[in-house]
Amino acid sequence: MSHLHRIQWLDEQIRAGNYPSSAQLSERFEILTSGSIDIHYGTREEV
Repeated sequence: MSHLHRIQWLDEQIRAGNYPSSAQLSERFEILTSGSIDIHYGTREEV
């Protein structure tokens, strides 16, 4: 899933009144919350 798709999904959730937790985002996008290492893309993202 591209970064744009992630942003679009999050935007849709917020507009619908849903506010996903970091744990939900981590599960949805297959990323680790500690260290912010993106498993799917293999890149380190700044926190």
